[in-house]
Amino acid sequence: MKKQLTVTDPWYRGLFNEEVHQSLPHLAMYKGIKYYYHNYDSPIFENIQQYIDLGGLDYLNSYFEERSQRFGGDGSIDDKTKNGLIWLAWNRNNFEYFSFFMTEFEDVLSTKRYDSAYWQNRFGQFYLAHKDYNNAIKHFNTGLSKYPNSSFEGEMKQGLSKAKSMAN
Repeated sequence: MKKQLTVTDPWYRGLFNEEVHQSLPHLAMYKGIKYYYHNYDSPIFENIQQYIDLGGLDYLNSYFEERSQRFGGDGSIDDKTKNGLIWLAWNRNNFEYFSFFMTEFEDVLSTKRYDSAYWQNRFGQFYLAHKDYNNAIKHFNTGLSKYPNSSFEGEMKQGLSKAKSMAN
């Protein structure tokens, strides 16, 4: 039984009915480069289930290890992927994975991206909404001490007060 070739196979053939003879070299070059560099960019997940189905952290570690062997680098999961997964869990209101990613990717939280009252408030509010009062307090305190007089100060003070009253 012959294996059905797919677009990821090196000898894939397909019909390009929308193309003319003169445009095929450009298309062939583009598809060839796309095939060769298939794991050069950071993976992007549409949802948490896709992350799980692909193998979670084991998948990511393998992905970045393979990428480092092909293109160089240290083989660790890059910040773009870490940021994307934290945002995905936050955006999909998935507190279980949000907490997991915030712990697993703690190193990325000290980068310039999260160095703002905006992010400290955002994290504090998310923890507060999910009744994780200690982490809410931590992020509100960080936001208020590092970024006094920010446009989020009132919101963070209110969140801090609520988190403290609920934690007791």
